[in-house]
Amino acid sequence: MKWFPSYRALPISTVGEIHADFVRFNNDIRRPLNDEQVAELGIGYRMAFSMVLAGQSTAENWAMIVCSLNIGLILSEWGMGIEHCDLFKAALEGASRAKYRGDKTGKYGFDGAAIQAIQDAFDVHEAQIQIATKRDLVAAVKEVHRRAEAGIAYREAA
Repeated sequence: MKWFPSYRALPISTVGEIHADFVRFNNDIRRPLNDEQVAELGIGYRMAFSMVLAGQSTAENWAMIVCSLNIGLILSEWGMGIEHCDLFKAALEGASRAKYRGDKTGKYGFDGAAIQAIQDAFDVHEAQIQIATKRDLVAAVKEVHRRAEAGIAYREAA
């Protein structure tokens, strides 16, 4: 057997520490987000929405809004506010109308019905992310990507 001088077995205490870190990570991912994390997520899509309302919209703003709506729809389909699925679908339809107009004009503005539906959907989505675990949110984002790859959701918003 050849001796490999670069190989050094890990001491038992290091292996135990790695396991302890893994356990802490698994316990952490099963918890809901804290208030600061919920606020940070909300700021992102709320700011994008306010930019659209102010007439300073870009495709990135539209994508941020639609991504959060898609996540909200998935969470509601999974039972976190299943009664609000139609609200998310109405908001996404309004965003689709804005995309159609935005691709032609370069401005991604929402009509009145879309504005109201998106505001209501954001209120529901904030309640969802307060109760969803980190694992739920990661799974919802993966589902958005899966649907985008399958052509069910906008790829730009995944």
